[in-house]
Amino acid sequence: MRVKICGITNPEDARAALTAGADLIGLVFVPASRRYVTLARAKTILADPTIGPSAVGLFQDDALENVVETVNELGLETVQLHGHEPLDYLESLAKRLPKCRWIKAMMIRGPEDIEAIEAYAKPSCFRSRMTAVLLDGPGGGMGTAFDWREVADYLRPRRLHLPPIFLAGGLTPENVVEAIGILNPDGVDVSSGVEASPGCKEVEKMKIFINLSKGWNRRQAEL
Repeated sequence: MRVKICGITNPEDARAALTAGADLIGLVFVPASRRYVTLARAKTILADPTIGPSAVGLFQDDALENVVETVNELGLETVQLHGHEPLDYLESLAKRLPKCRWIKAMMIRGPEDIEAIEAYAKPSCFRSRMTAVLLDGPGGGMGTAFDWREVADYLRPRRLHLPPIFLAGGLTPENVVEAIGILNPDGVDVSSGVEASPGCKEVEKMKIFINLSKGWNRRQAEL
């Protein structure tokens, strides 16, 4: 089980998340977000060389050139696309950034939205370097959950030929175990669920969330 702590806005929270056991941290390059970080701010977070390999740059329907410039400027290794980016845009980015890994987020309201994941099962430059398809709730990045059971029923017979699945949207230390048990994702992503205020993480909540998420693997092995 991989854990991503998204919406990191300062070096202290980044280090605390990774020390607590997070696999990835997310930097949001979406100006409308309350967790938006400027290029200068991102550089202060990534000044610690131990943070860089775990950092994910999050973009939403941004100009291709802006994504390329930001990724190259910061030396990001993983990029999350959180909008309605078409497949030709994704392929162009993959060719322009040949060393990057990719996470494609999708907003889920019901099984009908899940069908779009099938496009990422087909062989392509982008598909070959995908870390995951991230399933987020309605609105995308709004901390809203979707119906896990409904989506799990749809995914179950299709998982073998799909990319890894990350779960996001409304996750908290209180519900993450239930969510994992229902959907059985390859990873979980949390932002507002471990915050004291927007963009300010609460260390104890991060620790609990990460321990519960990763503890799922241990519990399953014991059964």
